[in-house]
Amino acid sequence: MTCFQACGVEVLIIDEVEHIKYHNVRRRVLEISNLTHHVPIICASCEPHKWIGDDSEIAGRWNDYFRLERYTGARLQQLLAYINLLLPFPQDSFVRDMSKKNATSAVKGSGGGTVAFIQKVTKGKLGNIMLLVREASTTAIEDNLACLDEALLQQKWNNIQEKPAKKERFNRERSEHLLEKEEE
Repeated sequence: MTCFQACGVEVLIIDEVEHIKYHNVRRRVLEISNLTHHVPIICASCEPHKWIGDDSEIAGRWNDYFRLERYTGARLQQLLAYINLLLPFPQDSFVRDMSKKNATSAVKGSGGGTVAFIQKVTKGKLGNIMLLVREASTTAIEDNLACLDEALLQQKWNNIQEKPAKKERFNRERSEHLLEKEEE
């Protein structure tokens, strides 16, 4: 009985597999795949060719791939409609006053709107979309708001963009303060 069987592992997911740079470690993953029969191994990667390298056995083993496209247009609209179902607000967020026709034109850029704003600032990247929704939802819950509106999303996106600058400023001020203390 393998460790995987003893633990009841049903699937192994390796995220950002391209960061496994050493050949012997890649070969170890291949060995694990040989020992764990009937346990699928899913490798996620932005650059799968880096994972494969020049190893023909690894290339032959992990040759099926599914490309995740960015969330834009109708796909973004569908994602936001789904997220809206999960949000704990009494009013709809994102598309509350947009008809399907208006939402489509807004996403294409011929009009404004929340969906167009989200697409523009996040560039359709799921991580950015979810970060924005999480930050805005936290504020909306704390402030007892009825939904996520474009003004709140814009404010939260601006805050997200300023965070690295705030951290750098804090670190710089802290360093200056420590230097002043040392001089005293």
